[in-house]
Amino acid sequence: MSDEDYLSVVRNRIQTARISKELRQEDMADLLGMSVRSYQRYEGASTLKLFNPYLTTLRRIAVALEVDIARLVGEPSPRELEDLRTKPQRQRVRRSWSR
Repeated sequence: MSDEDYLSVVRNRIQTARISKELRQEDMADLLGMSVRSYQRYEGASTLKLFNPYLTTLRRIAVALEVDIARLVGEPSPRELEDLRTKPQRQRVRRSWSR
């Protein structure tokens, strides 16, 4: 498993936990004392370079979401790895602002 695959699983776990708590990304950013854009990096795909989050920030995210950090960063299950291969990757949508 590649580092990018592993980080994709971690991102999916964070997003799933946030949604189950009915929190918006803006709410999480406020709880963590960071900008929304900074928080979005913990859930979004990084195409420019491999994004390696700080363990201390992952711990803060786990505390805010009331989940065990091991649930966020533990080894991916076979099901999670299969989901990576079968789900289409999110595409960034570019909007045209010309009228």
